[in-house]
Amino acid sequence: MKHTFTFASLLSVRRIGLAALLLLGALSASAADPSGTWKFTVQANANASADTDGAEAPGGGRKMDATLKLKWANGKLTGTLTNRAGEAAISDATFQDDKISFTVERTIGRFLRKRTFKTRYEGTVTDSAIDGTIHATGRDDKPLTAPWHATRSAS
Repeated sequence: MKHTFTFASLLSVRRIGLAALLLLGALSASAADPSGTWKFTVQANANASADTDGAEAPGGGRKMDATLKLKWANGKLTGTLTNRAGEAAISDATFQDDKISFTVERTIGRFLRKRTFKTRYEGTVTDSAIDGTIHATGRDDKPLTAPWHATRSAS
């Protein structure tokens, strides 16, 4: 059986090839991988309660350095956030279309003064940075927000 190629059939093959290349390009340009170690600093408000992951910004006051370690595997995001209050696991974590969000919960204080603080982190991930907003509750239970910018660390 003899195959005859016409100009129309060659155009069709070229279109299929072009479509395949575009699809491969789109797949390789998919979401950045959040896995790794990220470093950031948050400016804490001098009048806010201590140790709520520094989320009481904006305002003057002390700066708090933090290290975020993330792992993205099998469609699940896990990790820890470490700052001067210690290490805490992230929870309620999501990552989709370069958007990341997670919660860090800490219990601060002793005895009758013990309080639990939840801090929500949201942002957009690129290969080298995460930029977003931190949502927390301050000492007087007022909602507070602060911007955050994390950079990928080699370690």
